[in-house]
Amino acid sequence: MGMKPSIGVLVAAAVAGCYVPGPAPSNALRVTGGMQWADVSLVPHNFIDRPWAPFFGPYRVLIDEERIHYCAVDAMTYQIEVDRKRVFPCAWRAIQP
Repeated sequence: MGMKPSIGVLVAAAVAGCYVPGPAPSNALRVTGGMQWADVSLVPHNFIDRPWAPFFGPYRVLIDEERIHYCAVDAMTYQIEVDRKRVFPCAWRAIQP
């Protein structure tokens, strides 16, 4: 009889797989720009936020003033925040190399 992994071990492995090295970003950074693609299949891997990425369709990200973090957003938020260039609370993620 084989060993069954416990739920705790599976959860720990999933969390460890999501770790992104680098400084933890604040939940509110200043927006200085953004990028958008007509389809998520065209997005470079370093800007994909896997849990929130759609299977198809447009994809938009805001970029912080240091240009080291991005935040995936919907169309309305993108239009508003990319022009305002203000501090925006979001689940900022480090841009992967």
